[in-house]
Amino acid sequence: MSRHLIVGPAAEQDIAEAFTCYIDHAPVQAERLLDELNSMMTRVRESPKAFRTVHADVRRAALRVFPYLVWFVFDEDADRVQVLAVTHHRRDPTAVRARLGD
Repeated sequence: MSRHLIVGPAAEQDIAEAFTCYIDHAPVQAERLLDELNSMMTRVRESPKAFRTVHADVRRAALRVFPYLVWFVFDEDADRVQVLAVTHHRRDPTAVRARLGD
């Protein structure tokens, strides 16, 4: 059985905003951003425990080329990964925690 990956509405909005920013300022990189993000989402879905817990039960995965972090929770009982946010790595950690339900 394949683990479910759910991208929450806030994370979808984050991704759309990041993509729009790249379209506006570095259009050649916009598709690369989405490719790397999709690759990371696959890694998160396949091996969520490979990423350390950074806040409560929230885990974080860093993209390799682009300066973005994928924040997610892994529900082992339901065999489901839910992406909560995708933020720029320089975003204020306090603001990110507030979004994650702190």
